[in-house]
Amino acid sequence: MGIRIGIESILNETKKVPAIKKLDITIKLVDDIPYKFLKLYKQRISSESFSEIIKYPEHIKYALLAIFFIIRLQEILDIIVELLIQIIHKINSLATKKVAKKLIKNFKSGVTAR
Repeated sequence: MGIRIGIESILNETKKVPAIKKLDITIKLVDDIPYKFLKLYKQRISSESFSEIIKYPEHIKYALLAIFFIIRLQEILDIIVELLIQIIHKINSLATKKVAKKLIKNFKSGVTAR
């Protein structure tokens, strides 16, 4: 993924969400369009400069921008979920190691585990 696992990364990603939400773009606009096509449109507008984008007729320009932000919001939310899952796995792993160390220590000292 390329993003450092941690609370700071999650906070950085969540800061992006309100800016996109303020645009008030309804996801229902693209319900009937297959996701693979939406990704292609997002890639198309991502590769263009601002001066190229403003030359488009309004209906094309705004449709492409709406698709861009809808897909971008989904990507950000996916990143946040993935980071949360990785943090949970990390916590679980650390807790398991801690319990194992304690059990081994207790076993070596002849004390039964509680």
